[in-house]
Amino acid sequence: MHRFLLLLTLLSAPALAQEPDPDAKMKEAAAKGLALETNEPLGGEEESVEGGTLQVINLPAAEIRPHMVWNDRKDALVVAEKRGVIRKIAVPAMRVDRRLWVGADVWGLAQSKAGILVGVEGKGEIWVLKEDDLSVIQKVKMPDARDVVGFPKELLAYCGRGERGMNLEIQILDLTIYYVRKPIVALNIMKEQGQKMTIRKFPGARQLSYFALPTGTPDGKYVFFATGNNLHRFRVEKETLVYEEEGPELGKYSRIEISPDSNYVAAPCDGTAPEGFPPLKPYGTYVFRTNDLQKPEWAIPGVRVVGYTRSVNKVFGLRDPGTLGIFSNKGTREKSVEIGTGVVRVLPHPDTGRLLVLKADEILWVNLK
Repeated sequence: MHRFLLLLTLLSAPALAQEPDPDAKMKEAAAKGLALETNEPLGGEEESVEGGTLQVINLPAAEIRPHMVWNDRKDALVVAEKRGVIRKIAVPAMRVDRRLWVGADVWGLAQSKAGILVGVEGKGEIWVLKEDDLSVIQKVKMPDARDVVGFPKELLAYCGRGERGMNLEIQILDLTIYYVRKPIVALNIMKEQGQKMTIRKFPGARQLSYFALPTGTPDGKYVFFATGNNLHRFRVEKETLVYEEEGPELGKYSRIEISPDSNYVAAPCDGTAPEGFPPLKPYGTYVFRTNDLQKPEWAIPGVRVVGYTRSVNKVFGLRDPGTLGIFSNKGTREKSVEIGTGVVRVLPHPDTGRLLVLKADEILWVNLK
């Protein structure tokens, strides 16, 4: 009898209220192709340290993808979270202006004349977003698309495609009519180079076999790729890419850093340099002209280049164990702050000289003084 009464009590009791979905409004807006307008402050207190100031940005660092881009006016930063959220962050106010729910992991962000390009790997799509409010302009089906390259003043985009995290093809997206053109295939390039030498090639360099870290020059003339420890340059020609040059085997690439004026490209060196190159011990960076990968313009010992100053004759760089600074093109340190280890990405602001630093456990807004 007691069990029967207990059962009646449980059945007649009101159901437990479900926890509200904190992203419900954002998802509701996304269903209409819109971003949710917010005014969420992110910046912590600015801390004065030796060499400058540091400000902690209150975002989940472990969830932020290293693909980050400035908008055209350079007053906002667009970032992506692994869970499928795109944020537009006003700078220097450091507040979230918009949030867009894409619902899948993002593996690429890029600027283009059509808008912000988002490679949504989990859905096999490239999304085109309006730069001012992140509303969705177009979604283009591109199965297995990963990295995406765009140009601020061009209506073409290049997207990696492959398997096991390796780009074996480059898909070409025409942003005027959202049409996917014939891809560039690494295997075809390997066969062509095996039959006939058609590019300028550093002696002894390994052959291109896949397209890692696709990176475009801001002027829209070139796209660079890495294969292992080698750098490859392709020229943009009409709706395709033309393979032009391969540089020497130097060191392992994590990013391809190109100067804002499109004239220079950085190549890491692990200490073993080709004959005739200035030595870089125990490590360093060679900086080449983008149109000449055979001989470095600068040799910067003990510095991993992560960007360039506005004048381009100096670089932003990392020096072990945790120094971020401005260095001359010969490696002389001019300004620096200690930011610790675990750096994932450094993104200089094009105009102010400040830097956003994404680390494994925090995000910093750095001002070198």
